[in-house]
Amino acid sequence: MSSPIRFGILSCGRISADFVHAISQTPHATVSHVAARSPASAHEFLTTTGLSTNAVTVCDDYSALMASPCDIVYIGTLAQHHFDLAMTCLKNNKPCLVEKPLSLSSAETSLLIETAREHDTFLFEGMWSRCFPATEYVRETLAGGSIGTVVSVQGDFGWQVS
Repeated sequence: MSSPIRFGILSCGRISADFVHAISQTPHATVSHVAARSPASAHEFLTTTGLSTNAVTVCDDYSALMASPCDIVYIGTLAQHHFDLAMTCLKNNKPCLVEKPLSLSSAETSLLIETAREHDTFLFEGMWSRCFPATEYVRETLAGGSIGTVVSVQGDFGWQVS
């Protein structure tokens, strides 16, 4: 790969900071643009995440980030904004990685998928467990039928949520 994948970070909250940390550990990926509800918040985000103010462009707003030359937009806003922002990316042929949940309804999710297909543009929900090798092994095992027909599954994250 000759040049790194340039991520635009749309929203500068804690989950986006976690994503930036992951990008910093990823070969061939970098953060090129950030946008928050205000440029001042975006500049503060650069400082708190250790991103270089010389290497990262702060966009005035979300629209400017979506129009930037970044290769893919990471959407880390509150969930109620995911659908509209992802739809704007897709309609403008801008690939996007949307923090979970992808949207707030199955109808919205279906529309996002349909739009991504129509525009031949990458869309992915940031569900980390989908990318685990163990998850792929489970998929292959189930598809192969070696354990028979699965009639029930129970799982948890390993801690009680109250």
